[in-house]
Amino acid sequence: KTDDFGMIYPEIAKGYPLILKFEYKKKNKSDSVDGSYREEIFIELDPKDLEIETTNLQDKKLFFARWCYCKGQTGYYKINQGKLSVEKIKDKNFQVSLTFQVGEVPQIIKEIKQTFSLQ
Repeated sequence: KTDDFGMIYPEIAKGYPLILKFEYKKKNKSDSVDGSYREEIFIELDPKDLEIETTNLQDKKLFFARWCYCKGQTGYYKINQGKLSVEKIKDKNFQVSLTFQVGEVPQIIKEIKQTFSLQ
């Protein structure tokens, strides 16, 4: 969705798509009130057709979020550049791999490789 200022944000609700969320938190200094830093990645997948390999990310629902005391460089950003693959390992186990670049803001996370299972 987009807000009144044209900024994007995900709305996660119960339903059909499968949403994977990955989070990176940097330990903040105990003497700094505004020293926290967090990045999040959201990947929406079709549970009926999970296996995928593509570099055409413009049509996929992939979002990067950056949260810090970084004026003008926080919020949600659409991931358009990179490569996404999801492959079945066995039974209900899958491996997701994502390499990506968001040009609008600096980022720490540039690659995710994680196994997940459906239950």
